[in-house]
Amino acid sequence: MIGRALVIANPGAGAAKPGALEAALGRHAGPVERRVRRLEKGEDTAQVTRDELRAGWDIVIAAGGDGTVSGVAQAAGEAGVPVLIAPMGTANMLAVQLGIPGDLDEAIGLLAGESAVRRIDGMEIDGRLCFVSASVGVSATTIRDLSGTEKRRFGFLAYIWTGIASSFRFRPIPCTISIDGRARRLRILDVAVINAGFKSERLIPGIPDIRPDDGRLDVLVVWAPTPMEYLRYLVRALLLWRRVRPNIEWLTAEREVEIDCGKPLPVQADGDMIGETPVTIRLVRDAVGIVVPPQPVANTR
Repeated sequence: MIGRALVIANPGAGAAKPGALEAALGRHAGPVERRVRRLEKGEDTAQVTRDELRAGWDIVIAAGGDGTVSGVAQAAGEAGVPVLIAPMGTANMLAVQLGIPGDLDEAIGLLAGESAVRRIDGMEIDGRLCFVSASVGVSATTIRDLSGTEKRRFGFLAYIWTGIASSFRFRPIPCTISIDGRARRLRILDVAVINAGFKSERLIPGIPDIRPDDGRLDVLVVWAPTPMEYLRYLVRALLLWRRVRPNIEWLTAEREVEIDCGKPLPVQADGDMIGETPVTIRLVRDAVGIVVPPQPVANTR
């Protein structure tokens, strides 16, 4: 049983419901000493977590979406404290990849039930750690243009239609992409550096085995002469047409990825806007421990 638990909660997360977190904590963490710190708009999640951890806690519960989880995990990794994810965001991509229950009550149940701690890698950008993906292009402009109200009301569908609108507006940009020092020049629609959370073969054919503890970064480059080709690819994929030949390429980085474009472009990391290009994304191995369900024992018979 965990002795002392710090809870960092984002009440503005896409799927946050008033009272649900408190109810789950009451059911599964009754005897555990805990403090719930609710984030205010504009606060630095990592710094808030660092400040709270000075009191000494055995575990940090990150209650929010991927952006909240990343800020909490950065500070917790620095302090050597494990993180339990209470998924309250729109996509919760890291939780899904790690097999953490999407139901808030079941996720909090890992606090008192059977669990394991899995060490995962991170990505460092200007002193900030993220754990799912960072990107430039259509995906970043989609997240920039997507309002919190739309995410809470329509969930993942809001990403789809905002992404289609972004595809119409976005024009291919000449960019230099350097992977572990090897540079290429391409006119890109999107560049995504991925550590975890991508599994959809339906939308992006040829996805490699992306795991958050494999000691590498997977890089998806989408390039096309016009945004209409990218839109045409998305429509074909969504309709499950098999003969899709998108202009995409998968690359692998073992140290870092640099993206420098002909003009400053917005950069997103784990669903938050963090700046503009040029940007350097560095791999940080074994960055933090995440509480996950126990791994099933392999059948050796």
